[in-house]
Amino acid sequence: MDYIIRGKLEKNCNISDVLSKVDDYLIEDLDKCNVKYSTIIDALDKLGAMLINDKHLLMPELLEYGLSEEQAKLTKEEAYSILNKEALNRKVSRELGNKFCITKRISPNENVFERWQPLGVLGHVTSSNDALLPFFSSVEGLITGNINIIKPASNTEKIVMKLVEIICEIEHKLSPYYYVLPLSSKEKESLKMVFSFCDGIAVWGSDKAIDGVKSMVSSNTKIIEWGHRISIAYFTKDGVTKKALENLCIDICINDQQACSSPQVVYFDTNDRQELISYAEKLYNALEIVSPKYIIGEIQNLSTAEITSVTLLEKMSEIMGDKKVFISPDNDFRIFVDFDNNLTASPLYRTVIVKPLVREDIVKTLRPYRSYMQSVALACDLKEIVTLTDKLLKAGITRIKNPGSMLDDYIGEPHDGVYALSQYVKRVSIESNVLPKAMMSFSEIISQDSKPFCDGTPILKKKDFHHPDYQGQPGYILLKSGGSSGKSIYAPHKYEDAETTYITGGNAMLAAGLDPKSDICINLFYSGHLYGGFISIYESLKYLGVTQLPMTAIDDFDSVVNEIINNNVNVLVGMPTYLMRLFDEQSERLINYNNINKIFYAGEHFYPQQVKLLKEKYGIKIIKSLVYGCNELGTIGYSCEYCTNNEHHLNSDSKYLEIIKMDCDEPAENGEVGRVIISSTDDSLNIYRYEIGDLARLITEPCKCGRLTPKFELLGRYGDILRFATSYINTKKIKDILYKELGYNGELQIILDCIDGIPEMTICVNDSLDRTNIIHILRENYYEIDDVIKSKMGNIFVKNCTKEDFILSEYGGKIRLVVDRRNTNEK
Repeated sequence: MDYIIRGKLEKNCNISDVLSKVDDYLIEDLDKCNVKYSTIIDALDKLGAMLINDKHLLMPELLEYGLSEEQAKLTKEEAYSILNKEALNRKVSRELGNKFCITKRISPNENVFERWQPLGVLGHVTSSNDALLPFFSSVEGLITGNINIIKPASNTEKIVMKLVEIICEIEHKLSPYYYVLPLSSKEKESLKMVFSFCDGIAVWGSDKAIDGVKSMVSSNTKIIEWGHRISIAYFTKDGVTKKALENLCIDICINDQQACSSPQVVYFDTNDRQELISYAEKLYNALEIVSPKYIIGEIQNLSTAEITSVTLLEKMSEIMGDKKVFISPDNDFRIFVDFDNNLTASPLYRTVIVKPLVREDIVKTLRPYRSYMQSVALACDLKEIVTLTDKLLKAGITRIKNPGSMLDDYIGEPHDGVYALSQYVKRVSIESNVLPKAMMSFSEIISQDSKPFCDGTPILKKKDFHHPDYQGQPGYILLKSGGSSGKSIYAPHKYEDAETTYITGGNAMLAAGLDPKSDICINLFYSGHLYGGFISIYESLKYLGVTQLPMTAIDDFDSVVNEIINNNVNVLVGMPTYLMRLFDEQSERLINYNNINKIFYAGEHFYPQQVKLLKEKYGIKIIKSLVYGCNELGTIGYSCEYCTNNEHHLNSDSKYLEIIKMDCDEPAENGEVGRVIISSTDDSLNIYRYEIGDLARLITEPCKCGRLTPKFELLGRYGDILRFATSYINTKKIKDILYKELGYNGELQIILDCIDGIPEMTICVNDSLDRTNIIHILRENYYEIDDVIKSKMGNIFVKNCTKEDFILSEYGGKIRLVVDRRNTNEK
């Protein structure tokens, strides 16, 4: 007999020899194997693409199973719709949540961590009514991290063995996760041993099949029952339309009622026999139209015999006046009208049983069959739907559909009343005093190792970055930034991605020292043109459950301080330049208030002189960067309690960090200043090696907080763009204005400083240029410069220099374009 053991085909094996080794294999693999979720999804996506692109792949096996060539093609297309990356990620996200396998803090107020853990070894005992069922069942086991032992039905083993061989060839790391043992149900001793290896067993089939498995396992083994189900339709008088009837006929004919979701019994809301017969006649007329459009599948001898015998019995009852029978001239379909309302099974193959059931009796009539019922096609009027859906659900129905869509499903749809993936995992919790304070997830204490991109992936420059096309698609939030030249830039994010950013921002404040139980925050980020920051902070604080005042940054500082004092605010959240103006203009009142002890900021940095001033003059105890990020990627880094002004830990839940040399695309040495390159580990974003324009150095010393995620120090911008006060200033644009307006093409140097807590920019030009009107000219031609001066966010000066006055680079003697003294002692 042929088996698949650890993903490899073993021919002509003795089952006893095979099973004697399996237990040891499983223990070894459970201990050592830890394949990443993204690796599994990539492999399944490749398999789905192969099934579509290779016309011959799997066709012999599907044809041997009994499918026609057309049915086999449709089966492969269905496989692709299930196995593609987008569908799989959406299914997992809906059923288990994003990054379900990461151990995460469950609440900002509780130091408890949880995650979904695979059951371990998952058995699959499958039925023969679906060619791909054994493999699809194992896919759900695989993406939840389980080792899968498949016992397929006798006519499906070649299909599942072929697919398992292919998936293990695509990704060899998946081999330990697969066993296929095509055992007969008569080999009870071998099956008992196989089941003894399993932590859970998914059983597809009849009650007899489920009971058979239960009789061979211990009470500690979880049985996941996917038994046969029966589905119905329910029509009220107002729901009877030609379209609804023909749509129901599609559900009946499309696969000859072979699916659990196909209607077998159609109930009509009446207790009048003549009304019931009249309804059945309308249904018959609709079947006359619809049935010829769908080819009737091959009917096995046993099924033919059952249809014949049941039809004869129905005709006999019709003679006695107990039934009414409608049969098409070619015997393609048949309707049995039964005047009692008990739920009965149909012989299938376009055999429909029509029964009366007034709405008042729905629960009483159907509840005894609640463990067998699945779907109902409901046709009614709007005024009836609330009452009827409530009664049907109370009776045990788990799925209510429109006529014509009973066999349709959507990604992540519950199966028989539960999310399938949740049956293959268990929820585990971890609580320990040795974990770092305010840790968000276990990814923070795991070293960053594997790259989320392939070797040779080029660096993505800002000019080449393309935002996703959100036009005409729902579910996006557009975050606006000022851009580098005054032109607004919009970064579209899906709401679920934005939600992740908000949670990360909240956790960042928690790590930096925010106490949701006692702190009261005021949100002083801008809500006008820079609304993205305000929204993000509002949502982050909401996630933490901290009391907040969402006031925004306004120029009426008296009102701001009134709100701070009146509401006993002790935490300010905003941009440094705005906060420094607030303290400067309301100095006396804030000193007297003496209750602000924490500041969290983003968008720019406080300079050392500002931090010193705030701590010494106003008694601020914690001044921390809220998050480091960008519009395109969201949160990149956050500060712990030991991070200094410009230091951050990488948000390794979703980001991968590289720092590369200034003059080439090679990794920077430990501690060397280089360009920041960020990749997203979220497969749905597909953003890899993005150069965001910042400079940083890795901090090699272990952080005192205990986190192992990379820690880095930001050291300004790379290239022509620099941040000054609340704006980005493009040095190239300053050059262009001076050339266009004054004809100046000489030396230019920009010196950034912070004097007494106020940002200063000195524009140095050579002594041949009259500096008198330069500030005026720049204000007229450069909005950001005018805005900085007008809003008193910073001071800008112009200085004439001789060639010897310009500051030169350490190597090469060239004039440095930008000299940033804000975070250094350089003079």
